[in-house]
Parts: sequence; structure tokens; C-alpha cells
Amino acid sequence: MMKKDTMNDETTNPFVHQLKLTTFQTVQVFLMSLTIAPIKMIFTIISLALTWFLALVFTIGDPIQENQMHYVGPFRKKLYQIFRYVGRMDLFFMGLHCINVKGKRASANDAPILVAVPHSSMLDIFIWFVSDPMPTAVSKYENFETPIFGTLLKAIQPILVKREDRKSRKNSVQFLKQRMVMPNMWPQMIVFPEGTCTNSRSLIQFKAGAFLPGVPVQPVVLSKRKIF
Repeated sequence: MMKKDTMNDETTNPFVHQLKLTTFQTVQVFLMSLTIAPIKMIFTIISLALTWFLALVFTIGDPIQENQMHYVGPFRKKLYQIFRYVGRMDLFFMGLHCINVKGKRASANDAPILVAVPHSSMLDIFIWFVSDPMPTAVSKYENFETPIFGTLLKAIQPILVKREDRKSRKNSVQFLKQRMVMPNMWPQMIVFPEGTCTNSRSLIQFKAGAFLPGVPVQPVVLSKRKIF
């Protein structure tokens, strides 16, 4: 007789997430959806609109085609700080009230690339707003075409890549290497080497992109308190 595997799919499959709510939690979600959630939604929309406006002002005259973005001057660096503070307010209204940062972040000269794992949510990229100075990122080109988020993405001066285009993938590596030799000119780069979101129960195979430039990297662990 074969022994039944006691491990559930959520543990063995990093792409499966099972949400199990107790009766109390179900009632709690229902009541909050009618009371607190609409209020938080209104404030989130207002703060997000302000963040988008600052990102729009920040990127005026800054082309994104072929990843040819301008360097950030002194005036826009000051505007960048305001952008970061308002972005942190967005996170607060989204429910991320307390974000603790442990350890010491390496400088761009010591570690030009930050390697962050696990990547379990699109909200992970908003680590921008709790990092000073704000890092930039490598992102798929489709994200740039997303309303609102695309403008926010442009503001951090990312390297964009079209995953289905081999030439674009190759060019993105070259752009990354070019930035690594000018750490004082460009923001520090944060990369999620898994390349996609998982349930954070385990890590999946890393993509090689963050390591191809051959520069020092600093590992960053994202830990989330489980609510449900």
C-alpha cells in the first residue's frame, strides 16, 4: 500500500496559494469591506493620484525609448524625495503600516545591485518608497504600458526588457553593465532574480540577469507577517 504524501500543494508548488479563512475572519472581512475599506480606498486613490502627478512632473522631457533616460539633476533629486514620502503614504493607506528595515544597506559603489527574494506580490516593487535613496529596477516593458503604474515605473529610471524579444533581452544586459560602471550617475539597481511571483513558501530557480554584469550584489530578504 502506497503511503499518502502529507505535503500539501501549497508547499510543494510555489505557484499555488490557498487562502483559508475561519468564520471569524470571514465576518471580519465582510464588515471591514462595508466600513473601513471604502474610506481607505478613497484616501489611497487621492494619495496615488498625487504620487502619479509627481512622477509625471519628474519625468517631463525624459524619453523612455531604448532605455535612453536622462541623469537626475540636483532639482529633480529634491523632487525625488517628495515623491518617495508621498509613495510611503500610499503604502500606509494600502495597509502596509509598519515596515521594518533590518541590517545595513551597502552603497552603490560597494554593491551596485540588490538581489531581493522571495518575490510574492506586485507590491514588492514598492520597496522603492521605503529605501533611501530609492533604487531603480529591471522590468518587463508591458509594465510600462500600464496606466498610472507605468508613470511611476518611469520615474525610477528602470531598464525595460521585452521578454519575448531576444535582442531586447541582450540589450537590457548591456544597459545594465553600462550603469554598473557609473554607480554615481544612476540609482542602485534592485532585481528580483526569480523573475515572477510565487507563494513565498520556497524559492524557484534564479534568472542570471542580476549576475551577468559580474559586480558585487547584496542579498535582500523580504519577510511578510502572515495575517490569514
